[in-house]
Amino acid sequence: MIEGATAQVRRLYDATLRRRLPRIPGVYNGVVTRRYYLLDLQARLHEPDYKATLVDSMMSAIAPGDTVVEIGGGYGVCTARAAIAVGDEGRVVSYEANAAQVSAIEEALELTGEVRGDRPGDRVDVRQAVVGSDVKIYGSMAGASRIDASDLPACDVLVMDCEGAERAVVRDMEIDPRAVVVESHPQQGSSTDVLTQTLSERGYAIETTRVTVTADGPKDIVTATREIM
Repeated sequence: MIEGATAQVRRLYDATLRRRLPRIPGVYNGVVTRRYYLLDLQARLHEPDYKATLVDSMMSAIAPGDTVVEIGGGYGVCTARAAIAVGDEGRVVSYEANAAQVSAIEEALELTGEVRGDRPGDRVDVRQAVVGSDVKIYGSMAGASRIDASDLPACDVLVMDCEGAERAVVRDMEIDPRAVVVESHPQQGSSTDVLTQTLSERGYAIETTRVTVTADGPKDIVTATREIM
């Protein structure tokens, strides 16, 4: 009875009040960003292991001075960590379809820079765009441009957390980055087996790490690397 009433109140809150409230800052894997709204009961404002497997795989792939392309910027956690890793001589291009998330990424770069005494945002280009297919987009795509995977800019490292679009991106991209780091989404029809096979056919060596506990069920983090001649 109580659980049912609580769920009903939460649905009403989500539908009417939630997005009218300000977001509150928290620290997620070393990045300051605003994930939750003021009255969110489930708000966790300190998550040192937020997307830890994806972040760790990405950080292992990036070298100072690299150019990183990110598809699916989310709340800016991977974006900011990548910007810190590439250093002053590097560059990050982040694609995110949702305008609110674009703002969250830009603010995460600013807030994290203030804490660090750095300006990581100066080396990041955040673009509101859908890359390839829009299998699952959080929130509105209003104002987003669309680019083909074949038009992605050259980079050293490609990072993808794009809710099921990763298989098509890997299939259609014409760039050959040194490393590709992908969070696969089997629930969105993006088979890890097909993804790894496509990368293998392009000459990449594959390492897959299983992440068993996520809000959406088990996922795989795929790291593909190749030697650049």
